[in-house]
Amino acid sequence: MIVELIGLITAYSAVMAILTEDTRRKMPYINAMNFGVTALIALSVKHPLSGVAALAYFIFSTMESNAIASTIDRLKEVESR
Repeated sequence: MIVELIGLITAYSAVMAILTEDTRRKMPYINAMNFGVTALIALSVKHPLSGVAALAYFIFSTMESNAIASTIDRLKEVESR
């Protein structure tokens, strides 16, 4: 049940990331989608290395979310000028 719920939230985030035109509003959806994919890898793949794959994906998606936060901050600076 939890895998289906996470899949639904991840799919919703992906659709909203595609449909949203404003870049600042799109980025949190991309971030949520990345963390949802991490959870799906860890919970649905029944292999000893799935934890390693999920961990690697989580680390790189965390780096991406930091880049997203930095981009949002830069967009706010540009818009305030």
